[in-house]
Amino acid sequence: MAASEWRGFAPGDPDPVLSHGADRKSPFLLVSDHAGNAVPQGLGDLGLSAEHLSEHIAWDIDIWPIAIAVADALDAPLFGQAYSRLVIDSNRKTSARDSIATISDGIAVPGNADLSERERKLRYELIQRPYQDRIAAEVARHPKPLCIVSMHSCTARLAGGKLRPWHIGVISGPDDRMRRRVFAALAADSGGLVIGDNEPYVVSMENDYTLPVHAEAAGIPYVEFEMRNDSYKDEASRKRAGALLARALREAFAALA
Repeated sequence: MAASEWRGFAPGDPDPVLSHGADRKSPFLLVSDHAGNAVPQGLGDLGLSAEHLSEHIAWDIDIWPIAIAVADALDAPLFGQAYSRLVIDSNRKTSARDSIATISDGIAVPGNADLSERERKLRYELIQRPYQDRIAAEVARHPKPLCIVSMHSCTARLAGGKLRPWHIGVISGPDDRMRRRVFAALAADSGGLVIGDNEPYVVSMENDYTLPVHAEAAGIPYVEFEMRNDSYKDEASRKRAGALLARALREAFAALA
């Protein structure tokens, strides 16, 4: 079935919202915008190979188990998006050029070409909106004070690019209260890991969705992590990362308070 003919979910398609420890009452709320690489059955393979759908263009490789390790170390709730960012990117405003990407890291996505406005809206309503609505509901019900922690992974290099030296990137937008403190805590306790300060990205107020909408606009402290995905391939390294990030988050949030 062509992508333009999609009419909605089929039996067996997963719920968009992943959750872990949903009832926890920690002052931290963790989110993972690119946790999964599911594609609705009605969209087939988007015209891509299985290999491409398993690569970083489709999702943040290994970020869900890393996020679970951080959430467990903080005894915090965690919510993630099950569907691939190639179906629709849940961390992009619909006005962003790559909200539904036709090319990602040089790879064409045939199933996203020439979409009607009806289908673009359907992907938003059925996939992105339930995820973002769940985050909004959790922010509203969560005990205050609150800190939102967004978990992402990045590749060691983009196609044709130089090696990124940072094992962990600590990033934010204009509200850098948590970022500055978390970076300082990690830099003092990294065990030889290279920590990036607003590297390899920054939070875009224009194009990003989750932190600009739920945190920056509401005055809620936040921080985003970019975990270089070649550095956390086994359970032991993920648990170490979870403990490291949890210590830095607690120290930074206590200093902020």
